[in-house]
Amino acid sequence: HTGGISFDFFRKPIGIAYSLFILISLFSFFNATNLNESILYFSKIITVFTACFLLFVVLSANINYLQLIALTLSFLLIYDAFFVFYKITDFIFGDLEAISDITSVYSNKNILASALFVKLPAALWLMFFTKGWMKRVGYFAAFVAMLATFILSTRSFYLGLVGISLALSGFVAIRYLVFKQKEHLQTLGYFAGLLILAFVIYSVSQKNVFPEGKEQVLNKGVVTRLSTAMVNPSDNMRIDSWSRSFKLIAEHPLLGVGTGNWKINVLKYENQVLDDYTYMYKNHNDFIEVTAETGLIGGTAYLAIFLLVLISFIRAVFSKAGKEERIKLLFLPAFGILAYSVDAFFNFPANRPEIQILFALYVSAGAVFSIRKTDRPDKKIPTQPILSWLSWSTVVLLIASSSYILFLNTKSLHYQRLVKEDLNNNEFTHEASFFVSNYP
Repeated sequence: HTGGISFDFFRKPIGIAYSLFILISLFSFFNATNLNESILYFSKIITVFTACFLLFVVLSANINYLQLIALTLSFLLIYDAFFVFYKITDFIFGDLEAISDITSVYSNKNILASALFVKLPAALWLMFFTKGWMKRVGYFAAFVAMLATFILSTRSFYLGLVGISLALSGFVAIRYLVFKQKEHLQTLGYFAGLLILAFVIYSVSQKNVFPEGKEQVLNKGVVTRLSTAMVNPSDNMRIDSWSRSFKLIAEHPLLGVGTGNWKINVLKYENQVLDDYTYMYKNHNDFIEVTAETGLIGGTAYLAIFLLVLISFIRAVFSKAGKEERIKLLFLPAFGILAYSVDAFFNFPANRPEIQILFALYVSAGAVFSIRKTDRPDKKIPTQPILSWLSWSTVVLLIASSSYILFLNTKSLHYQRLVKEDLNNNEFTHEASFFVSNYP
């Protein structure tokens, strides 16, 4: 049975687009300046692809796991939010130097903000499609997540909250105006009220409780923080980096510069304008970086993964014959991938394992629910045992190989960190021979 399900993934439009992206990423090796870097980065993306494939099998076997996923993510959302509340009191009372030091189990503030925002659709799903205590959990998780997002003062997710709010409003408006469905109007009203309440609490606290003259960049109101994104756009490092990436795309439109090689090839432009030898190792836009590394075909296949999830949901929303159950199944992956897209447009979640877990969840759910068996005749395609055995053997081999390569990467990062700490402290605690003999 699992053999048949596993092959279903490669017959779904989302699975086809994802598989094409993996294949093009492999072909991009031919253009790689640094082949080791391509192998390392390919190990990362094939690991996420494998996770997505396995989650597809699990969700295909039992669609009720979607509710468990939404609940789990919502409780994690509450935990992350309360950590932010705990640490912001330290900031207020002088025990924490800066808001940027609020990191929780993540490596920096921005990843924590991303984890909050990209998990928010799970709380929204509970709000719109459950009853009783689970619905109340959704309301509470959404409120604390939005309040924590305001506190972390990340402009991209301020914009993201606006985008999610508009998307929710559009969804409810279509179902009401076109199909006269009223059941979601009240939930949307509660969401709007919680968003406004979170905004007011943060704004009042920031103005009257947060210490003045401390953390000048992040300790500002929402409107002030957003306005800084519009000042001197030509000096914005992101925009400059995107511009350099478009040059790489124009030079290598077919297969790109090689997966994982953006940071290497962009140096020929970057080091002409930056003279301090500190360079960007990510482009701060995964869509542009993927296209630069894998070419226009690879970039289109990657974008198609997102679009196909969203299109499946939009078709269900506009479908006259569409049942509420179909919308319920597609809501979480659609809004999840929409939230992830905000992060991918301004940051680099493709390089962050914590966020890639969420990406795999949303894409696998989108693939499972994009075309249900009730939508068209179920055409049985016989699966030979040998093919099933080969598919699962390939999965195991990919996981094992990637695990070993990523183990070496972790080891190398450990030694790089030792060097960085020595440089920061201006003292050298290890002999050069120690690094030469141990560095993988």
